[in-house]
Amino acid sequence: MSKFPLNVLKAIFVCILTVVVFMPVNANAQGVELFSFVKDKSVDAKPASIAAETEQAVEINFNVINSKTARSFRLPLLDGKTYDVKQSDTEGFISRGEEDYTWRGKLKDAGEWTGDVTLTVNGKAMSGLIYTSTGVYEIIPQKDFKHVLVKIDPSLF
Repeated sequence: MSKFPLNVLKAIFVCILTVVVFMPVNANAQGVELFSFVKDKSVDAKPASIAAETEQAVEINFNVINSKTARSFRLPLLDGKTYDVKQSDTEGFISRGEEDYTWRGKLKDAGEWTGDVTLTVNGKAMSGLIYTSTGVYEIIPQKDFKHVLVKIDPSLF
């Protein structure tokens, strides 16, 4: 075997190794959920939103969306469904700093795009709006970096 092909093989190996080692953990977060419902911890007695139909405390997994390469994730909602969400091709990630950004995407239900997701993060606080074919949801930050998922009651508007 000549040195040229061996050098080419070494270069390919180094490239592959570099991609694997330096690829962000969240580069393909498909299958990973943005948050989990907090069991045995109710939200404050006072509703998080005056327009709340129902609400539930959630624990956010910030690693799912904290970079431009976070292309997709799963989103469990209060309707009992878990949706696939994919980052928008345009304006999908706007960074204002390391822990200050907005992530935008499309929500998929039963194989069809049926909604929009906009999430804004500042430090360990996230706020968000989620539009589905069956309702509108809001993620509301609370004190001590806790969060509440609220299903909005449209009859109040």
